[in-house]
Amino acid sequence: MKYLRKIVICFLSILAIAGCDGVDCPLNNIVYSTWSFYGNGSIVTIPDTVYVYAKVKGVDTLLINKLYNASSMNLPLSYYQPADTFTLEIHQYADSESYEIYSDQIIINKDNLSHFNSPECGVWHEHNVTGVINTTTMIDSIQVIRKKIDTDEQENFRIHFK
Repeated sequence: MKYLRKIVICFLSILAIAGCDGVDCPLNNIVYSTWSFYGNGSIVTIPDTVYVYAKVKGVDTLLINKLYNASSMNLPLSYYQPADTFTLEIHQYADSESYEIYSDQIIINKDNLSHFNSPECGVWHEHNVTGVINTTTMIDSIQVIRKKIDTDEQENFRIHFK
């Protein structure tokens, strides 16, 4: 009887351990594109005020409001559109009341990749950049460093200013 009880307890313990299904959800399933600012071949800090707008269903939506002394920024991308349009505005203040506005448009063409791991984790979206187009008021060029935009928070783009 003691021997049978030990076998049953051992068997139930094995079942309990094997029955635990560890769901491997990512800790951060929010995907942002990471942009760095460059001038003359090296990273620069923009001492002016930066605003970023996204075109959503034909309407400009403010994504970044009053970013100061920045050398990088993070922007979300849409989940289902094949291209995202951003407007980057820099306000250069001459004094406390007057400033000039410089702006450029950036269009990112991309493939959207949906990931579903389990109901506990939900769905998250990654992106594969297929091209970038920009106007050239203050931006000289945009370099794609890493085409895959995912939860790794690595540098994706370098904006080279004139």
